[in-house]
Amino acid sequence: MSGKYRTIVADPPWYVKTGPSWGTPATGPNNTSSHALKYPTMFLGEIQELPVDRLAANDAHLYLWTINAYVEAAYDVARKSSGGLPQHAVEPRAR
Repeated sequence: MSGKYRTIVADPPWYVKTGPSWGTPATGPNNTSSHALKYPTMFLGEIQELPVDRLAANDAHLYLWTINAYVEAAYDVARKSSGGLPQHAVEPRAR
């Protein structure tokens, strides 16, 4: 890579055991069932180790998507990855 990026958009595959509920009655606390995810996920520590600070220009913006269960952790990821990033946004994804 020859340069640094002014905008970084990240949608990391946050670790969850199952995918979203599909509205099918079940015995769980939400009375819905879930399906296994069809893609690999990453643990929080792995996401925190992504080299965002090495890829970002000094005036870069980081747009980091997350899921409701990881909103607070996403702020931590953005702070730890910021390495000079003046702004970051964490936006929860609707289920």
